[in-house]
Amino acid sequence: LLCLLSGLITDTIGEVETYTDDLRSKFGPYTQELQERLVTEVSTLTGKLRNDMEETKGKLLQYSRDTQLVIDHNVDNVKSQFNLLLRKMKKRLNKDSEELRQKLRAYAEEMRTNAGEKVSSIRQNLEPYFSNVHEKGQQRIQALQQAIGEQSRMVHQQLSSRVQELQKQFQERLQEVKNAFDQAVDKLRQLVNPILEDIGVQAETGVEETNQEA
Repeated sequence: LLCLLSGLITDTIGEVETYTDDLRSKFGPYTQELQERLVTEVSTLTGKLRNDMEETKGKLLQYSRDTQLVIDHNVDNVKSQFNLLLRKMKKRLNKDSEELRQKLRAYAEEMRTNAGEKVSSIRQNLEPYFSNVHEKGQQRIQALQQAIGEQSRMVHQQLSSRVQELQKQFQERLQEVKNAFDQAVDKLRQLVNPILEDIGVQAETGVEETNQEA
């Protein structure tokens, strides 16, 4: 999952930079001011996207390290924290990606308006980019969802295995306690039986002596 996120970060930022450069070249110097705004704002958005994705990657890495430390103490809490982290990650990445996509589309529309006579040819040139970005974005999201699902299954299997192990250990300890208790009872019986037998013998002797005196 971490490798997939690293690849997603590199590919996404690289494609945005390539797309932005190509978009600038298609409109020429007469839109210099608009190009400068495009570069500035898209740079800010891609920086935010990169930071959020890197932060998510870091949290997943830290979570992986922490999982083994807390799994022995609270299994349900581990599963809950993991699911919450995945939901937050998907929500943040989707929000950043959508914000960047809308910004790029807005600049493309503004450039189309300013370009005048080039509108038709520019639209034809840009549509493949939008289609390509959309298609690759869907593929990445699907791959990420699959990876998240696989990670969830792995965690579930690990937790299930750990629960079974804990149950087995508990049963073993319970059996050890039972055996120790049985042994203690046997020892107590061994100590008490001779005393009871002596008391019984003494009682019978006392009865016989009483009968003889009578």
